[in-house]
Amino acid sequence: MQTLRARVEGKRLNTIIKLPAAFLNKTLEIDVYLDEDTPTQTKNEDKSSTISFDSFGMWKDRADMTDVESYTRNIRNGRRFDC
Repeated sequence: MQTLRARVEGKRLNTIIKLPAAFLNKTLEIDVYLDEDTPTQTKNEDKSSTISFDSFGMWKDRADMTDVESYTRNIRNGRRFDC
């Protein structure tokens, strides 16, 4: 099962689902689970309804991560797994 964990302001989340008043001025941590039974979006569907969280894509402007594969390979290089 695929999941997403995010921190979101209560007021922002309240635009999607109705929250109790005590949650509105708080930062909330939410888990979102992918419904595997739902058909995937087709190319022609309108993407304007996609929900955008501040944390989504937060590393997209990192100059040191322009090539993710080489970055990952580099940070893993030299790791030792002694058993």
